[in-house]
Amino acid sequence: AVLGKAFDELGLHKVWLMVRSDNERGLHLYHQCGFRIEGQLSDEYELNGHYLDMTRMSIIEPVYRRWYRKTTQ
Repeated sequence: AVLGKAFDELGLHKVWLMVRSDNERGLHLYHQCGFRIEGQLSDEYELNGHYLDMTRMSIIEPVYRRWYRKTTQ
């Protein structure tokens, strides 16, 4: 629903997100939805005195179209 709005209604070319690098379930879920890793950011955020690594993931409109067709057939 969110990706459909981004690509179909808003006409965006790319959607990206940041997820904690230690969030294996999140990384897997986003990958299953067509997102791919663009990069790792070391010590990107501080939480309770500890620094967290983050992973940037994105999906571009042509990849979304291929993914969407594949998952709806």
